[in-house]
Amino acid sequence: MKKQFVLVHGGCHGAWCWYKVKPMLEHSGHHVTVVDLAASGVNMTKVEEIQTLEDYAKPLLEALESFGSDDKVILVAHSMGGISAAFAADMFPSKISVAVFVTSFMPDTTSPPSSVLEKLIESLSDSEEMELKLETYGTNDHPLMTVFIEPKYLKNMYLLSPIEDFELAKMLVRVTPAMTSNLTGTKSLTEEGYGSVTRVYIVCGEDKGISEEYQRWMIENFPVKEVMEIEAQKRTINYHGKRLVLLDGGGIRGTISGVILACLEKQLQEIDGEDVRLADYFDVVAGTSTGGLITAMLTVPDATGRPHFAAKDIVPFYLEHCPKIFPQPEGVAALLPKLPKLLSGPKYDGKYLRNLLSNLLGETKLHQTITNVVIPTFDMKKLQPTIFSSYQALFDPSLDVKLSDICIGTSAAPTFFPPHYFSNKDSQGKTSEFHLVDGGVTASNPTLVAMTAVTKQIVKNNPDMGKLKPLGYDKFLVISIGTGSTKKVEKYSAKKAAKWGIISWLYDDGSTPILDITMESSRDMIHFHSSVLFKALQSEDKYLRIDDDTLDNDAGSTDVATKSNLENLVKIGEKVLKNRVVHMNIDTGAYEPIPENVTNEEELKRFAKILSEEQKLRRMSSDTMTKDPTN
Repeated sequence: MKKQFVLVHGGCHGAWCWYKVKPMLEHSGHHVTVVDLAASGVNMTKVEEIQTLEDYAKPLLEALESFGSDDKVILVAHSMGGISAAFAADMFPSKISVAVFVTSFMPDTTSPPSSVLEKLIESLSDSEEMELKLETYGTNDHPLMTVFIEPKYLKNMYLLSPIEDFELAKMLVRVTPAMTSNLTGTKSLTEEGYGSVTRVYIVCGEDKGISEEYQRWMIENFPVKEVMEIEAQKRTINYHGKRLVLLDGGGIRGTISGVILACLEKQLQEIDGEDVRLADYFDVVAGTSTGGLITAMLTVPDATGRPHFAAKDIVPFYLEHCPKIFPQPEGVAALLPKLPKLLSGPKYDGKYLRNLLSNLLGETKLHQTITNVVIPTFDMKKLQPTIFSSYQALFDPSLDVKLSDICIGTSAAPTFFPPHYFSNKDSQGKTSEFHLVDGGVTASNPTLVAMTAVTKQIVKNNPDMGKLKPLGYDKFLVISIGTGSTKKVEKYSAKKAAKWGIISWLYDDGSTPILDITMESSRDMIHFHSSVLFKALQSEDKYLRIDDDTLDNDAGSTDVATKSNLENLVKIGEKVLKNRVVHMNIDTGAYEPIPENVTNEEELKRFAKILSEEQKLRRMSSDTMTKDPTN
């Protein structure tokens, strides 16, 4: 049977927000009217002209008045639109067959209509209130207020929505009158009017504007005929196809990565409990050089099968062990030139690092990590990269080697540590040899290497990839963490290097120019290509790169492992969290703050919410499949 629907939007939005619902209802044969409330959508009324709730709801009232006396409509309201819908129901109760409140404010008949909104606002934290821009208008005798959804709050509201919907909302939201008692009046809606209308409430526990607890309070406060629910499993499961966290190389600067990772893990623990670990949330953890070591720490299992290390353990680990991995010369030795040492062998013998990793990671092999890992290295004998991947280890036993060997290899920076040789005999008796140097020679930033590893599995129809397509990077959620650079210092120049020979390119005032230039170029090119890729896919909000290009010479070094420098790196990591999120300008290559005034820490909080929601959805999907094998 055909029905007539009237759809009412929420605050700051317009009729446009029903653009998916309207054609679906019409396709089913129903008639649908969508209205722009005053000063909303394409309605040209100025906010200052709205002095009462009747002024604001006027387009809705006119729409209802236009229906014949025998017409009955289904009035559907979302969010703040519920107050206008309730007001309209009070005026035209005979024209409404049922009022449907979809995660909406629902007034009662004993308090002013504004009370349901004001009660919620009282419960908001200071930070949440700041994300709603409130301004005043009206007169001293009749002060009124407007509300506008700031981009940061809007992003949270659309957290589980397709990026296209969020971008549409960013372009179309407008300033709206706030539903204060001065606007709605202090009289309650009547029992004879609004109270006589049949009401249905649709609860959504994942709504980002009105909590499920508050929705259920409104239902208890003013009981409805029927309560329906939008269940999580009714949404598309696994919206972000794969979740990756990617860690750059950088020696002691891995301390900065440790600070950032600890922040992210803490955000997740605040949502899901203190026992959760980063490895629980990511399909792939990838790291190069020092990032490879952190990757192993986050994914190596303990005796119970849980991660042996928490992210908060990384910084103390670096503070304790870096001075022994990179011993600093003392006394007379500190005054002697370092060049003769570099000409006769690597700067460090690497014994402490090898023993440390062997004890730390034991006999754990690549296939035993808690989640998938990808760690780049370079085989100097073959003159080609060797990418160690959990995915690949399942198909190629020759690559299923010990994590300790992989970490020693990916950390063997030329001139700093000796290359790492080892062999591996697989179950068929085949022996493979490896001659590895630092993965930074291949990809100091492992982002594209890790994404390619996932793509290879999609091409091979790995069932773990689900319905992902080979180029479906818009379904990826990527956090890429840099270790900082000295770009702003500008310590090299063509004029300075014009007279350099082989030795000066290898060593200049404590630095290794050839390595710095090669690895920084690799790091930037990968970030550039990643930025272009996600921008082309209109998925920039699914790619977060955290880095800092303002380090000074000691902080920007690979191996100045003094106590003061390591402690300074911790402070730099904390500062980076407070810095604004930056994107790379794909025309100039420069880092530029994004338009929204969002810090890296706040953006990590947003990503943590997405990761948590995704994890819950996957768990629900898994439970459903277990209960119903035919699903």
